[in-house]
Amino acid sequence: MAELEEIVPRRDYKLQPQLRKKCTKCGGILTLLSHTATLSQWCNSCRIIFNIQRACSYCDKVYEYDDLDCKICDIEIEALADAEVGVERNEKTIRRINRKYKRGEISEIDYQTQKELSKEEIELCTKEAERIREKRGIETHSENQTQKQ
Repeated sequence: MAELEEIVPRRDYKLQPQLRKKCTKCGGILTLLSHTATLSQWCNSCRIIFNIQRACSYCDKVYEYDDLDCKICDIEIEALADAEVGVERNEKTIRRINRKYKRGEISEIDYQTQKELSKEEIELCTKEAERIREKRGIETHSENQTQKQ
């Protein structure tokens, strides 16, 4: 399972608030109201309170205002993050076993076995990441990152 700091940069959606234009009962003007630890809309005329909901920009699923994540999209984003982290982890494993082999800490058979297993895992993770990216229309993760200033 990928950590949250791996998942958040890969999110390709936002939960956008859906504000009503007018009161559905009297047609009056609605203003924002902060109550019960959340935001709502309040009709100035008939005093009805409307809950604000958020919709996912990718799948259009509707959530309460206080929800921050789309439960449907996050499943795919977590799978993408897991696949990309799996590639990175196996690349590190290959570098680590190369160093151990050069120092003579592991035998030739162990070296070849671990290297082949890591390469197979990299191939599987890469295919899974590409499948998810293609399905969602996401560029590769390295292209989305911005450099720190």
